[in-house]
Amino acid sequence: MKISVIVPAYNSENFISETLDCLLSQSLKDIQIVVVNDGSTDSTGEIVAAYAEKHANILPVFQENAGVSAARNNGIDRAEGEYILFLDSDDLLGENALEQLCNALDETQADIAVCRVESFGINCASNPVVDSLVKDKIIDCYDKRLLWNFLVSNKCYRAKTLKNSGVRFPKMAYSEDGAFFMQLVHTAKPKITGVENAVFKYRR
Repeated sequence: MKISVIVPAYNSENFISETLDCLLSQSLKDIQIVVVNDGSTDSTGEIVAAYAEKHANILPVFQENAGVSAARNNGIDRAEGEYILFLDSDDLLGENALEQLCNALDETQADIAVCRVESFGINCASNPVVDSLVKDKIIDCYDKRLLWNFLVSNKCYRAKTLKNSGVRFPKMAYSEDGAFFMQLVHTAKPKITGVENAVFKYRR
């Protein structure tokens, strides 16, 4: 399996289908989609189950409500891919994003690949700091521009590096992305590469 995409989902009935369709239509087909249903009380579970019946690469996982950090950590334990990407249940990726990210990691042997960010919904915009960062094939893990780039979903991780680091998402009400990434940098000192042609689409 080339890549595992971990999707934490809580009461996501309005968006989860669009997110799953986005993943299923990626140019890269060798993907595992791990959807961790974090105790949803709406129809999220039924929607995911219906998709899983039709698509063998979708793995539905249920847990009692414990928050997004616990859901992502649960997904890491179930991930079988060479690489791991986290995508929230209302966000999207450009149609070639997974292929571009995996190709970059293959070519550079990096531990993390970072791609562009485009927000959509209330405000549609790109992040100029990230746009600058992803033009670099080699990014120092202590590059100050990463401080403006704590979003977890515009990064693709080498599974072996992440799992061996022992770093997991902390149980926090907010900013768990930043805490996770800073700890991973401190612990693993990962090799990072930029991928200018891949886009993560962040719903606002």
